[in-house]
Amino acid sequence: EVRHNLNSNLDDELDVDIEIDHQFLAANTGGFEEVVERWESKITQPQMFNLKPGDTQTTHLIITGPKGTSTNPNYAMAGTHTISVTLDPTLGGGYLGSNVEAESITKTIQVVVPSVLGGEITPVGVVSVPVADPTSIPLSLQNIGNDMTSYKLSATNIPEGWNVTWNGTTNLITDLSADVADFPATGAAHINQDIELLVTTNNTALQTVGEDYIILPIIVEDLATGVIISEYPLQIEVGALRNASLLPMTQNATLELQDTDVFRTIQVKNTGNSQTAFYVNFDTSDADGMIFALDSNPSFILAPDRTEVIRVAIQATSSAKADVNYTAIVLVTDASGTVNASATIVANLSKSETVMITGPTIVPVTPGKMAKVEFNVTNTGNLLQSVLITPSWGEMEENEEWTTDVSEIGMTLSINQTLAGQIVVNVPGLGGSQTLLDGAVYNLTLTVKDTSTPPKTLDTMVIQLRVGALFDLVAEGWPNVMEFSRQGTRTWDL
Repeated sequence: EVRHNLNSNLDDELDVDIEIDHQFLAANTGGFEEVVERWESKITQPQMFNLKPGDTQTTHLIITGPKGTSTNPNYAMAGTHTISVTLDPTLGGGYLGSNVEAESITKTIQVVVPSVLGGEITPVGVVSVPVADPTSIPLSLQNIGNDMTSYKLSATNIPEGWNVTWNGTTNLITDLSADVADFPATGAAHINQDIELLVTTNNTALQTVGEDYIILPIIVEDLATGVIISEYPLQIEVGALRNASLLPMTQNATLELQDTDVFRTIQVKNTGNSQTAFYVNFDTSDADGMIFALDSNPSFILAPDRTEVIRVAIQATSSAKADVNYTAIVLVTDASGTVNASATIVANLSKSETVMITGPTIVPVTPGKMAKVEFNVTNTGNLLQSVLITPSWGEMEENEEWTTDVSEIGMTLSINQTLAGQIVVNVPGLGGSQTLLDGAVYNLTLTVKDTSTPPKTLDTMVIQLRVGALFDLVAEGWPNVMEFSRQGTRTWDL
Protein backbone atom coordinates (compact mmCIF):
# COMPACT_ATOMS: atom_id res chain seq x y z
CA GLU A 1 0.00 0.00 0.00
CA VAL A 2 1.36 3.42 -1.04
CA ARG A 3 0.83 6.07 1.57
CA HIS A 4 1.73 9.80 1.54
CA ASN A 5 1.20 13.11 3.27
CA LEU A 6 0.92 15.35 0.21
CA ASN A 7 -1.66 18.15 0.10
CA SER A 8 -2.66 17.09 -3.34
CA ASN A 9 -2.28 13.86 -5.15
CA LEU A 10 0.32 13.95 -7.83
CA ASP A 11 -0.50 11.94 -10.82
CA ASP A 12 2.77 10.11 -10.99
CA GLU A 13 4.05 6.60 -10.32
CA LEU A 14 6.69 4.95 -8.16
CA ASP A 15 8.44 1.59 -8.03
CA VAL A 16 9.22 -0.51 -4.92
CA ASP A 17 12.04 -3.00 -4.28
CA ILE A 18 11.45 -5.46 -1.45
CA GLU A 19 14.44 -7.03 0.36
CA ILE A 20 14.55 -9.51 3.26
CA ASP A 21 17.18 -10.25 5.92
CA HIS A 22 16.94 -13.60 7.80
CA GLN A 23 18.84 -14.02 11.11
CA PHE A 24 18.74 -16.90 13.68
CA LEU A 25 19.61 -16.93 17.37
CA ALA A 26 19.75 -20.38 19.00
CA ALA A 27 18.06 -20.90 22.33
CA ASN A 28 21.38 -22.19 23.67
CA THR A 29 24.26 -23.08 21.38
CA GLY A 30 24.80 -24.06 17.76
CA GLY A 31 22.57 -23.52 14.77
CA PHE A 32 25.11 -21.49 12.83
CA GLU A 33 23.96 -23.00 9.56
CA GLU A 34 20.24 -22.86 10.20
CA VAL A 35 19.59 -19.93 7.86
CA VAL A 36 22.17 -20.81 5.24
CA GLU A 37 21.59 -24.55 4.94
CA ARG A 38 18.27 -25.46 6.48
CA TRP A 39 15.83 -22.57 6.26
CA GLU A 40 14.67 -20.53 3.29
CA SER A 41 12.81 -17.20 3.22
CA LYS A 42 11.77 -15.32 0.08
CA ILE A 43 9.33 -12.76 -1.32
CA THR A 44 7.03 -13.93 -4.07
CA GLN A 45 7.15 -10.49 -5.82
CA PRO A 46 10.34 -8.69 -4.83
CA GLN A 47 9.65 -5.72 -7.16
CA MET A 48 6.52 -3.69 -7.83
CA PHE A 49 6.16 -1.09 -10.62
CA ASN A 50 3.90 1.83 -11.54
CA LEU A 51 2.33 2.24 -8.18
CA LYS A 52 0.33 5.37 -7.45
CA PRO A 53 -0.58 6.82 -4.07
CA GLY A 54 -3.42 4.85 -2.56
CA ASP A 55 -2.66 1.72 -4.62
CA THR A 56 -2.52 -1.65 -2.87
CA GLN A 57 -0.64 -4.63 -4.25
CA THR A 58 -0.13 -7.97 -2.58
CA THR A 59 3.05 -10.02 -2.22
CA HIS A 60 3.91 -12.91 0.09
CA LEU A 61 6.77 -13.73 2.42
CA ILE A 62 7.39 -17.47 2.27
CA ILE A 63 9.37 -19.05 5.15
CA THR A 64 10.34 -22.69 4.68
CA GLY A 65 11.77 -24.78 7.50
CA PRO A 66 14.13 -27.79 7.26
CA LYS A 67 13.31 -30.46 4.74
CA GLY A 68 14.04 -33.95 5.90
CA THR A 69 16.75 -35.80 3.98
CA SER A 70 19.26 -38.51 4.84
CA THR A 71 21.74 -35.83 5.85
CA ASN A 72 19.37 -33.10 7.04
CA PRO A 73 17.05 -33.87 9.96
CA ASN A 74 13.52 -32.58 9.43
CA TYR A 75 13.20 -30.74 12.69
CA ALA A 76 14.20 -27.20 13.42
CA MET A 77 16.78 -26.03 15.91
CA ALA A 78 15.28 -24.32 18.96
CA GLY A 79 15.68 -20.57 18.81
CA THR A 80 14.34 -17.37 17.26
CA HIS A 81 14.28 -16.52 13.56
CA THR A 82 14.16 -12.78 12.88
CA ILE A 83 13.15 -11.87 9.32
CA SER A 84 13.32 -8.21 8.33
CA VAL A 85 11.36 -7.06 5.23
CA THR A 86 12.53 -3.72 3.81
CA LEU A 87 10.58 -1.79 1.15
CA ASP A 88 12.75 0.66 -0.77
CA PRO A 89 10.65 2.98 -3.06
CA THR A 90 11.89 4.69 -6.28
CA LEU A 91 9.97 7.91 -7.14
CA GLY A 92 8.93 9.00 -10.56
CA GLY A 93 10.00 12.33 -12.17
CA GLY A 94 6.94 14.22 -11.01
CA TYR A 95 7.70 13.49 -7.45
CA LEU A 96 11.32 14.36 -7.78
CA GLY A 97 10.45 17.69 -9.41
CA SER A 98 8.18 18.51 -6.55
CA ASN A 99 10.86 17.77 -3.97
CA VAL A 100 8.96 14.75 -2.66
CA GLU A 101 11.07 12.42 -0.49
CA ALA A 102 10.54 8.66 -0.17
CA GLU A 103 11.47 6.75 2.97
CA SER A 104 12.37 3.04 3.22
CA ILE A 105 10.15 1.02 5.50
CA THR A 106 11.29 -2.13 7.46
CA LYS A 107 8.99 -4.61 9.10
CA THR A 108 10.25 -7.44 11.30
CA ILE A 109 8.73 -10.87 11.71
CA GLN A 110 9.94 -13.34 14.41
CA VAL A 111 9.48 -17.07 14.21
CA VAL A 112 10.11 -18.78 17.54
CA VAL A 113 10.94 -22.48 17.44
CA PRO A 114 10.27 -23.97 20.90
CA SER A 115 12.52 -26.48 22.57
CA VAL A 116 11.48 -30.02 21.92
CA LEU A 117 12.87 -32.58 24.34
CA GLY A 118 14.30 -35.69 22.83
CA GLY A 119 16.66 -38.28 24.22
CA GLU A 120 16.97 -41.99 23.77
CA ILE A 121 19.27 -44.86 24.68
CA THR A 122 21.00 -46.37 21.71
CA PRO A 123 19.71 -49.96 21.37
CA VAL A 124 22.18 -52.61 22.57
CA GLY A 125 20.13 -55.73 21.89
CA VAL A 126 19.87 -58.60 24.35
CA VAL A 127 22.51 -58.55 27.10
CA SER A 128 23.57 -61.84 28.70
CA VAL A 129 24.15 -61.66 32.46
CA PRO A 130 25.56 -64.58 34.46
CA VAL A 131 23.99 -65.39 37.81
CA ALA A 132 25.39 -63.34 40.72
CA ASP A 133 28.33 -62.20 38.60
CA PRO A 134 28.61 -58.40 38.19
CA THR A 135 28.21 -57.57 34.52
CA SER A 136 29.11 -54.24 32.93
CA ILE A 137 26.72 -52.95 30.25
CA PRO A 138 27.96 -49.93 28.24
CA LEU A 139 25.18 -47.55 27.20
CA SER A 140 25.02 -44.36 25.15
CA LEU A 141 22.47 -41.56 25.13
CA GLN A 142 21.57 -39.53 22.04
CA ASN A 143 20.06 -36.08 22.14
CA ILE A 144 17.50 -36.32 19.35
CA GLY A 145 15.72 -33.15 20.46
CA ASN A 146 16.31 -29.70 19.03
CA ASP A 147 18.01 -28.03 21.94
CA MET A 148 20.85 -28.60 24.36
CA THR A 149 19.43 -30.66 27.21
CA SER A 150 20.50 -32.12 30.55
CA TYR A 151 19.25 -35.59 31.42
CA LYS A 152 18.79 -37.90 34.35
CA LEU A 153 18.83 -41.67 33.81
CA SER A 154 17.31 -44.19 36.18
CA ALA A 155 16.70 -47.94 36.17
CA THR A 156 13.27 -49.06 37.35
CA ASN A 157 11.45 -52.31 38.05
CA ILE A 158 14.67 -53.86 39.33
CA PRO A 159 14.00 -57.51 40.28
CA GLU A 160 14.12 -58.24 44.00
CA GLY A 161 17.61 -59.00 45.19
CA TRP A 162 19.29 -57.58 42.08
CA ASN A 163 21.83 -54.79 42.35
CA VAL A 164 21.98 -52.17 39.60
CA THR A 165 24.48 -49.29 39.78
CA TRP A 166 26.18 -46.95 37.35
CA ASN A 167 29.60 -48.57 37.86
CA GLY A 168 31.52 -45.43 38.70
CA THR A 169 29.87 -43.36 35.97
CA THR A 170 27.09 -40.85 36.51
CA ASN A 171 23.45 -41.05 35.58
CA LEU A 172 23.33 -37.25 35.20
CA ILE A 173 24.23 -36.04 31.72
CA THR A 174 24.48 -32.27 31.51
CA ASP A 175 24.47 -29.91 28.54
CA LEU A 176 24.31 -32.48 25.77
CA SER A 177 23.95 -30.62 22.48
CA ALA A 178 21.30 -31.53 19.97
CA ASP A 179 22.04 -33.54 16.86
CA VAL A 180 21.15 -30.54 14.65
CA ALA A 181 23.26 -28.08 16.60
CA ASP A 182 26.37 -28.66 14.52
CA PHE A 183 24.70 -29.23 11.15
CA PRO A 184 26.01 -30.15 8.61
CA ALA A 185 28.63 -31.99 10.69
CA THR A 186 27.84 -35.69 11.22
CA GLY A 187 29.90 -36.32 14.33
CA ALA A 188 28.91 -37.68 17.73
CA ALA A 189 28.75 -34.45 19.70
CA HIS A 190 25.12 -35.20 20.48
CA ILE A 191 25.92 -38.66 21.95
CA ASN A 192 27.16 -39.40 25.44
CA GLN A 193 29.00 -42.71 25.45
CA ASP A 194 30.35 -42.56 29.01
CA ILE A 195 27.48 -44.45 30.62
CA GLU A 196 28.03 -47.88 32.13
CA LEU A 197 25.47 -49.94 33.96
CA LEU A 198 26.63 -52.63 36.41
CA VAL A 199 24.06 -55.39 36.87
CA THR A 200 24.34 -58.16 39.45
CA THR A 201 21.57 -60.71 39.81
CA ASN A 202 20.74 -62.48 43.04
CA ASN A 203 21.93 -66.04 43.64
CA THR A 204 18.54 -67.49 42.82
CA ALA A 205 17.82 -65.74 39.52
CA LEU A 206 16.22 -68.25 37.19
CA GLN A 207 17.58 -68.85 33.73
CA THR A 208 15.58 -67.08 31.04
CA VAL A 209 13.99 -69.39 28.51
CA GLY A 210 13.66 -68.48 24.83
CA GLU A 211 12.79 -64.81 24.42
CA ASP A 212 11.26 -64.48 27.87
CA TYR A 213 13.85 -61.88 28.84
CA ILE A 214 14.04 -59.82 32.00
CA ILE A 215 13.06 -56.25 31.05
CA LEU A 216 14.95 -53.55 32.92
CA PRO A 217 13.44 -50.18 31.94
CA ILE A 218 15.92 -47.29 31.63
CA ILE A 219 14.06 -44.00 32.13
CA VAL A 220 15.36 -40.85 30.42
CA GLU A 221 14.02 -37.66 31.97
CA ASP A 222 14.72 -33.96 31.74
CA LEU A 223 17.03 -33.02 34.56
CA ALA A 224 15.52 -29.58 35.02
CA THR A 225 11.84 -30.47 35.07
CA GLY A 226 11.71 -34.20 35.75
CA VAL A 227 9.61 -34.72 32.64
CA ILE A 228 10.02 -38.24 31.32
CA ILE A 229 11.37 -38.07 27.79
CA SER A 230 11.72 -41.74 26.86
CA GLU A 231 11.98 -45.25 28.23
CA TYR A 232 14.35 -47.91 26.92
CA PRO A 233 13.49 -51.57 27.67
CA LEU A 234 16.88 -53.15 28.34
CA GLN A 235 16.52 -56.86 27.61
CA ILE A 236 18.51 -59.09 29.95
CA GLU A 237 19.09 -62.76 29.37
CA VAL A 238 20.01 -64.58 32.58
CA GLY A 239 22.53 -67.29 31.78
CA ALA A 240 22.36 -70.86 33.02
CA LEU A 241 23.97 -71.68 36.35
CA ARG A 242 24.37 -75.39 36.93
CA ASN A 243 25.32 -76.36 40.45
CA ALA A 244 24.44 -78.77 43.22
CA SER A 245 25.08 -79.18 46.94
CA LEU A 246 25.36 -82.45 48.86
CA LEU A 247 24.46 -82.96 52.51
CA PRO A 248 26.04 -84.27 54.58
CA MET A 249 29.45 -83.73 53.06
CA THR A 250 31.03 -86.44 55.23
CA GLN A 251 29.56 -89.32 57.21
CA ASN A 252 30.77 -92.52 58.86
CA ALA A 253 29.51 -96.08 59.05
CA THR A 254 30.69 -98.82 61.41
CA LEU A 255 29.78 -102.38 60.43
CA GLU A 256 29.95 -105.86 61.76
CA LEU A 257 31.29 -108.37 59.30
CA GLN A 258 27.90 -110.05 59.02
CA ASP A 259 25.88 -106.84 58.50
CA THR A 260 23.85 -106.64 55.27
CA ASP A 261 21.48 -103.76 56.01
CA VAL A 262 23.72 -100.75 56.51
CA PHE A 263 22.75 -97.71 54.43
CA ARG A 264 23.72 -94.07 54.23
CA THR A 265 21.74 -91.30 52.51
CA ILE A 266 22.89 -88.07 50.84
CA GLN A 267 20.59 -85.21 49.90
CA VAL A 268 21.25 -83.59 46.52
CA LYS A 269 19.92 -80.05 46.02
CA ASN A 270 19.87 -78.20 42.71
CA THR A 271 21.43 -74.88 43.71
CA GLY A 272 21.58 -73.68 40.11
CA ASN A 273 18.96 -71.70 38.24
CA SER A 274 17.93 -74.17 35.55
CA GLN A 275 16.44 -77.64 35.39
CA THR A 276 19.34 -80.08 35.30
CA ALA A 277 19.88 -83.81 34.87
CA PHE A 278 22.30 -85.15 37.49
CA TYR A 279 24.28 -88.40 37.39
CA VAL A 280 25.63 -90.39 40.36
CA ASN A 281 28.96 -92.23 40.35
CA PHE A 282 31.43 -93.64 42.89
CA ASP A 283 35.15 -93.37 43.43
CA THR A 284 36.00 -96.48 45.48
CA SER A 285 39.74 -96.57 44.82
CA ASP A 286 40.27 -96.38 48.61
CA ALA A 287 37.56 -98.88 49.50
CA ASP A 288 39.01 -102.27 48.59
CA GLY A 289 37.51 -104.63 51.18
CA MET A 290 34.21 -102.81 51.44
CA ILE A 291 31.32 -102.82 48.95
CA PHE A 292 29.55 -99.51 48.27
CA ALA A 293 26.49 -99.91 46.04
CA LEU A 294 23.91 -97.39 44.86
CA ASP A 295 20.45 -98.27 46.17
CA SER A 296 18.64 -95.44 44.37
CA ASN A 297 18.34 -93.94 40.90
CA PRO A 298 21.68 -93.42 39.11
CA SER A 299 20.32 -90.28 37.42
CA PHE A 300 17.51 -87.83 38.03
CA ILE A 301 16.26 -84.43 36.89
CA LEU A 302 15.83 -81.59 39.36
CA ALA A 303 14.25 -78.19 38.98
CA PRO A 304 16.01 -75.27 40.72
CA ASP A 305 15.91 -75.51 44.52
CA ARG A 306 14.50 -79.07 44.43
CA THR A 307 16.11 -82.05 46.20
CA GLU A 308 16.65 -85.77 45.67
CA VAL A 309 18.00 -88.42 48.06
CA ILE A 310 20.82 -90.81 47.17
CA ARG A 311 20.82 -94.10 49.11
CA VAL A 312 24.07 -96.06 49.41
CA ALA A 313 24.28 -99.65 50.66
CA ILE A 314 27.48 -100.71 52.46
CA GLN A 315 28.69 -104.24 53.09
CA ALA A 316 32.02 -105.56 54.31
CA THR A 317 33.89 -108.32 52.52
CA SER A 318 35.76 -111.11 54.25
CA SER A 319 39.03 -109.24 53.70
CA ALA A 320 37.88 -106.10 55.52
CA LYS A 321 40.00 -104.99 58.44
CA ALA A 322 38.98 -103.06 61.50
CA ASP A 323 42.15 -100.97 61.56
CA VAL A 324 41.54 -99.63 58.04
CA ASN A 325 39.18 -96.84 56.99
CA TYR A 326 37.41 -97.54 53.71
CA THR A 327 36.50 -94.35 51.86
CA ALA A 328 33.99 -93.99 49.05
CA ILE A 329 33.47 -90.68 47.28
CA VAL A 330 29.99 -90.13 45.90
CA LEU A 331 30.21 -87.97 42.77
CA VAL A 332 27.29 -85.98 41.36
CA THR A 333 27.81 -84.48 37.90
CA ASP A 334 25.83 -83.11 35.00
CA ALA A 335 26.20 -83.86 31.30
CA SER A 336 28.21 -80.70 30.60
CA GLY A 337 30.76 -81.34 33.32
CA THR A 338 29.98 -78.02 34.98
CA VAL A 339 28.68 -79.70 38.12
CA ASN A 340 31.19 -81.79 40.05
CA ALA A 341 29.92 -82.12 43.61
CA SER A 342 31.10 -84.83 45.99
CA ALA A 343 30.44 -86.29 49.42
CA THR A 344 32.48 -88.80 51.40
CA ILE A 345 31.40 -91.93 53.23
CA VAL A 346 33.99 -93.51 55.54
CA ALA A 347 33.23 -97.10 56.59
CA ASN A 348 35.08 -99.42 58.92
CA LEU A 349 34.54 -102.64 60.82
CA SER A 350 33.90 -102.70 64.52
CA LYS A 351 37.00 -104.04 66.26
CA SER A 352 37.22 -107.77 66.93
CA GLU A 353 40.23 -108.61 69.10
CA THR A 354 40.29 -112.39 68.88
CA VAL A 355 43.54 -114.24 69.47
CA MET A 356 43.87 -118.01 70.05
CA ILE A 357 46.75 -119.93 71.59
CA THR A 358 47.05 -123.63 70.79
CA GLY A 359 49.52 -126.34 71.69
CA PRO A 360 49.80 -129.78 73.23
CA THR A 361 47.63 -130.39 76.22
CA ILE A 362 50.20 -132.80 77.81
CA VAL A 363 53.96 -132.51 77.69
CA PRO A 364 56.07 -135.32 79.32
CA VAL A 365 58.88 -134.09 81.53
CA THR A 366 61.77 -135.76 83.35
CA PRO A 367 62.93 -134.63 86.77
CA GLY A 368 66.15 -132.68 86.61
CA LYS A 369 65.92 -132.05 82.89
CA MET A 370 64.64 -129.18 80.73
CA ALA A 371 61.45 -129.62 78.72
CA LYS A 372 60.47 -127.60 75.65
CA VAL A 373 56.86 -126.50 75.38
CA GLU A 374 55.86 -125.39 71.87
CA PHE A 375 52.68 -123.46 71.01
CA ASN A 376 51.03 -121.39 68.25
CA VAL A 377 49.34 -118.02 68.53
CA THR A 378 46.77 -117.08 65.80
CA ASN A 379 45.12 -113.69 65.20
CA THR A 380 41.52 -114.53 64.25
CA GLY A 381 40.32 -110.94 64.75
CA ASN A 382 40.09 -108.14 62.21
CA LEU A 383 42.91 -105.82 63.18
CA LEU A 384 46.64 -105.90 63.69
CA GLN A 385 47.29 -107.24 67.17
CA SER A 386 50.27 -106.93 69.51
CA VAL A 387 50.24 -109.47 72.37
CA LEU A 388 52.29 -110.74 75.30
CA ILE A 389 52.41 -114.45 76.25
CA THR A 390 53.23 -115.03 79.90
CA PRO A 391 53.78 -118.39 81.65
CA SER A 392 52.49 -119.01 85.17
CA TRP A 393 52.31 -122.01 87.55
CA GLY A 394 49.01 -121.56 89.24
CA GLU A 395 49.21 -123.10 92.76
CA MET A 396 52.98 -123.52 92.39
CA GLU A 397 53.50 -119.80 91.82
CA GLU A 398 55.51 -119.47 95.04
CA ASN A 399 57.59 -122.56 94.34
CA GLU A 400 60.83 -121.46 92.82
CA GLU A 401 61.91 -124.96 91.81
CA TRP A 402 59.86 -124.89 88.61
CA THR A 403 61.14 -122.11 86.30
CA THR A 404 60.97 -121.04 82.65
CA ASP A 405 63.59 -119.48 80.46
CA VAL A 406 61.46 -116.34 79.81
CA SER A 407 58.91 -114.38 81.79
CA GLU A 408 57.02 -113.18 78.71
CA ILE A 409 57.10 -113.38 74.95
CA GLY A 410 55.95 -110.48 72.71
CA MET A 411 54.36 -110.97 69.29
CA THR A 412 52.71 -108.75 66.66
CA LEU A 413 50.26 -110.55 64.43
CA SER A 414 48.49 -109.33 61.33
CA ILE A 415 44.99 -110.55 60.58
CA ASN A 416 44.82 -114.37 60.19
CA GLN A 417 48.51 -114.70 60.94
CA THR A 418 49.89 -117.55 63.10
CA LEU A 419 53.21 -117.35 64.90
CA ALA A 420 54.98 -120.20 66.69
CA GLY A 421 56.60 -119.86 70.06
CA GLN A 422 58.26 -121.99 72.71
CA ILE A 423 59.05 -121.89 76.38
CA VAL A 424 61.76 -124.01 78.04
CA VAL A 425 60.75 -125.38 81.44
CA ASN A 426 63.42 -126.20 84.03
CA VAL A 427 62.10 -129.33 85.81
CA PRO A 428 63.44 -129.73 89.38
CA GLY A 429 65.43 -132.87 90.17
CA LEU A 430 64.54 -135.60 92.59
CA GLY A 431 65.23 -135.04 96.22
CA GLY A 432 63.83 -131.58 96.44
CA SER A 433 60.64 -130.35 98.00
CA GLN A 434 58.68 -131.72 95.04
CA THR A 435 57.89 -135.42 95.19
CA LEU A 436 57.86 -135.70 91.39
CA LEU A 437 56.21 -139.08 91.48
CA ASP A 438 55.82 -140.94 88.26
CA GLY A 439 52.61 -139.75 86.59
CA ALA A 440 52.35 -136.62 88.71
CA VAL A 441 50.92 -133.61 86.77
CA TYR A 442 51.99 -130.02 87.14
CA ASN A 443 50.03 -127.31 85.25
CA LEU A 444 51.73 -124.60 83.19
CA THR A 445 49.36 -121.80 82.18
CA LEU A 446 50.10 -119.69 79.12
CA THR A 447 48.13 -116.39 79.06
CA VAL A 448 47.77 -114.14 76.02
CA LYS A 449 47.15 -110.45 76.78
CA ASP A 450 47.09 -107.31 74.65
CA THR A 451 49.42 -104.38 75.22
CA SER A 452 46.79 -101.92 76.40
CA THR A 453 46.80 -100.38 79.85
CA PRO A 454 45.59 -102.22 81.80
CA PRO A 455 46.19 -105.27 79.61
CA LYS A 456 43.23 -107.33 78.52
CA THR A 457 43.33 -111.13 78.55
CA LEU A 458 42.58 -112.51 75.09
CA ASP A 459 43.09 -116.27 75.60
CA THR A 460 44.65 -118.82 77.99
CA MET A 461 45.87 -122.37 77.72
CA VAL A 462 46.78 -124.88 80.41
CA ILE A 463 49.47 -127.42 79.53
CA GLN A 464 49.89 -130.48 81.77
CA LEU A 465 53.50 -131.32 82.52
CA ARG A 466 53.41 -135.02 83.30
CA VAL A 467 56.38 -136.53 85.24
CA GLY A 468 57.77 -139.72 83.73
CA ALA A 469 59.48 -142.67 85.54
CA LEU A 470 63.13 -142.23 86.50
CA PHE A 471 65.49 -144.87 88.00
CA ASP A 472 68.31 -143.32 90.07
CA LEU A 473 71.07 -145.60 91.69
CA VAL A 474 72.73 -144.28 94.83
CA ALA A 475 76.01 -145.84 96.16
CA GLU A 476 76.58 -145.34 99.87
CA GLY A 477 79.99 -145.61 101.65
CA TRP A 478 81.94 -145.08 98.46
CA PRO A 479 85.36 -143.77 99.55
CA ASN A 480 86.51 -140.55 98.17
CA VAL A 481 90.18 -141.75 97.89
CA MET A 482 91.51 -145.26 97.39
CA GLU A 483 95.26 -145.88 97.39
CA PHE A 484 96.93 -148.56 95.27
CA SER A 485 100.52 -149.93 95.09
CA ARG A 486 102.16 -151.28 92.02
CA GLN A 487 100.71 -154.60 91.08
CA GLY A 488 98.61 -154.49 94.24
CA THR A 489 94.97 -155.41 94.61
CA ARG A 490 92.48 -153.62 96.77
CA THR A 491 88.86 -154.38 97.56
CA TRP A 492 86.20 -152.55 99.53
CA ASP A 493 82.63 -153.05 100.52
CA LEU A 494 79.76 -150.72 99.62
